[in-house]
Amino acid sequence: MEKPTYSMSSVGGCPRAVVAVRLGNDVVSPPEFMQTAAKEGVRHEEFVAKDLEEYGWKCSEPVHCESCDRDGVHVELEFAAYRLVGHLDRTAIPTRPGLVTNGEHLVEIKSLGRFRAESLIKTLTDNKFKERFFEYAMQVSCYHYASGLPI
Repeated sequence: MEKPTYSMSSVGGCPRAVVAVRLGNDVVSPPEFMQTAAKEGVRHEEFVAKDLEEYGWKCSEPVHCESCDRDGVHVELEFAAYRLVGHLDRTAIPTRPGLVTNGEHLVEIKSLGRFRAESLIKTLTDNKFKERFFEYAMQVSCYHYASGLPI
């Protein structure tokens, strides 16, 4: 029997949704407004990559994963009972002396509404990211572990 494959982006999400899929229930497509928001988020990535360059980071160009027909750099983690697959938005290297460390870093870009973005900034300054944005922390942790790249 082939191992089930799950998305790294759903690791920190609702356990009931993961179990429901595992039990053979159909996946319901997200509502149209969420699909539109996802498309806009992908468009937004290019702007964020350009902004990062102004801060001294050179981002990779977006790539398309042929095996999954998804955008992003393919990474996966293999476990005894299942497999996790994810796609990094980009990678980046520092171009300005004194930035973090040398070498490639993973980049995960999130597009958020105004209030959610304000909440994210506050949680980063309060060091509460893992508590309040658990699903994002889990996703980027999987990407980090699978790719071996610093965040």
